[in-house]
Amino acid sequence: MKPGRNDPCSCGSGKKYKSCCLGKSEFRPPEPSPAEYNQLIALSNAGHHEALENRVRNLIGQFPNSGFIWKLLGESLYMQGKDALPALQKATLLLPGDADAFNNLAVVLTDTERLAEAVASCRRALEIQPNDARAHNNLGNALKKLGYYNDAAASYRRALKIKPDYAKAQNNLGAVQQELGQSDNAAASYRRALEIKPDYIEAQNNLLFTLNYAASHTPAHYLEQARQYGRIVAGKVSTRFSAWQCAAHP
Repeated sequence: MKPGRNDPCSCGSGKKYKSCCLGKSEFRPPEPSPAEYNQLIALSNAGHHEALENRVRNLIGQFPNSGFIWKLLGESLYMQGKDALPALQKATLLLPGDADAFNNLAVVLTDTERLAEAVASCRRALEIQPNDARAHNNLGNALKKLGYYNDAAASYRRALKIKPDYAKAQNNLGAVQQELGQSDNAAASYRRALEIKPDYIEAQNNLLFTLNYAASHTPAHYLEQARQYGRIVAGKVSTRFSAWQCAAHP
């Protein structure tokens, strides 16, 4: 079924069909219908990753060359802690102009310590979309793991210039400033991340660690920051934990 002019383009670009593939003469492989497309996106947005995986696996036989399907499969696998690398690599082959596909691949490559490939994937995403804050942040993550802290900091700053309320990039900037021995700057970055996202556990944890190296804070201030960390954690607890994974009487 051919999409309507104002339907999401089934190539997975995120654009409307009339602004993307309408009128292009080259052959394109079959893609899911707009209705199926919308159902898959709804599963993704709702965080139903297992259901999304099952649905796209059923569709792969019908649409084996759909980059959109492979991208969603990679996303669903990654969010479940499964091996997403082959699916995401396939997605980038089928969607060579999709910055999001290269971003997703870069995240998995960084997690699996394939750092040179991660950097290349981020740079490809930025060739496609230079003002992609996520790609700059992902590039910073790969560079940080490689030990290029100043370059990583520059990437995080580019991300923040594009998206000033990007709490994750602000926290990551603090982490490389910490590695560079810039404790006061790191603390300021963590505090900015917490201004953006007050319940950001990782930023509060990092701030506590950094304050260990700052002589300008009183023990009372440090204690209050520790209590704030406790409040953030407690605020995210929905039920009391009772199921231990070790034997009661080993």
